[in-house]
Amino acid sequence: RLPHGRRVRVAALVGLRQQPPAAKGTCFLTLEDESQWLSAVLWPDVAERCRVVLRSERFITADGRIEHVDGVTHLIVAVLRPVTATVPASAVALRPDIAAIGALHSRRQES
Repeated sequence: RLPHGRRVRVAALVGLRQQPPAAKGTCFLTLEDESQWLSAVLWPDVAERCRVVLRSERFITADGRIEHVDGVTHLIVAVLRPVTATVPASAVALRPDIAAIGALHSRRQES
């Protein structure tokens, strides 16, 4: 498990996008890789800045900060990019600077 506040980059499939009206521009993503899923939060300024990628890409890299609150792990996203702009998809597993989502979670979420 990576510590609270650690900056990371993850490569993942976007499983779900939500931008409920009550959230006032905040966007929520469920990111998935071969090991697990991770909840990601994009504050309104980041969601607007990354709008094209957010709406059009299924495989992305997300740079941000890990947050562990009340037993829940989130990625607070600072930058969202299509994975092809960062690294060829075939090389993602070989990049040490791209964390596996499973490494970000606490052990209790494994089953």
